[in-house]
Amino acid sequence: MMPCWCHRLDNVRVSQASAAVDRVAVVYRRVTGASGWPFVAGALCGMLAMIEVALWGRASGRPSTALLLGLAATVPLALVRTSVLTAAVTITAATLLTLALDQRLTGAGVIAQVAVVYLLGRRQSGW
Repeated sequence: MMPCWCHRLDNVRVSQASAAVDRVAVVYRRVTGASGWPFVAGALCGMLAMIEVALWGRASGRPSTALLLGLAATVPLALVRTSVLTAAVTITAATLLTLALDQRLTGAGVIAQVAVVYLLGRRQSGW
């Protein structure tokens, strides 16, 4: 019995998907292995927070406060190479202040909080 043409098509799709995953893995290793990735992460999260505040900032009464808190909760991610603890304290304080002032958390701020807690836990695993 000859194999169906659809089996060959499935193999091609699996090969293409595998190649795409391999390319993403190579890019991931390049980005995270580079010494400047914290600066890029801090800048990217800061820009995302600014965009998010600009999109929903008019609905809240104080968009400038939300913008400052959003930046304070994201930009310190750039400091993780020099001091993870300082970045974690700053991001956590900004996040708690955002909640205390009844402001809306930005998605980028949540991502930065999770990332810095992960990095802190990874570096301080000897506790």
